Amino acid sequence: MDKIQLEKLLFLPLTKVKMVKLAELCKKEQSVVPYLLEISSFHKESRLAFRAAWLLESILFSSFPSADEQLLFLKYYPLQKHNSCRRHYTKLMLLLIRKGHKLTGSSLSTIINQTSEWLIEKNIPVAVKANCIEILYHLRNEEDWIKGELKLQIELLMKDGSAALQFRGKKYLALLNQE
Repeated sequence: MDKIQLEKLLFLPLTKVKMVKLAELCKKEQSVVPYLLEISSFHKESRLAFRAAWLLESILFSSFPSADEQLLFLKYYPLQKHNSCRRHYTKLMLLLIRKGHKLTGSSLSTIINQTSEWLIEKNIPVAVKANCIEILYHLRNEEDWIKGELKLQIELLMKDGSAALQFRGKKYLALLNQE
């Protein structure tokens, strides 16, 4: 499947059931993940970018990404400009971290910095911020400043945060305060 065929499929109305079927079809195609990363990161049409990110998440959650796909994802993660896609990207980052993927060198620094920016930015969706809290919690020992800054950001977000952000914030503040 080439990029044009994939874009045509993503322009069609998609339900969750159709997305699962499309993900099963796309898992067999080696070239799909790079196309989805590109479309979800750079396509001008946000609806198409969102669907590409949703499909990417559906594919990678059902079959753990290969080493090449992981490296490519790490390259695209900080380039993501669509708020609607950042939720999928942060969920995928959590998948990698929870499964033991070790970030090193410049990719570690880039992921920490980008995730911190998304946590601090005002117009970022709550689900993305909640995922950023967890990502930074898992990476807290990688840089001296993360733990202290994460505590401060959680406390700030909890002042006016939604119920979901309050719940996640309390959970990670408690874990941070136990250390």
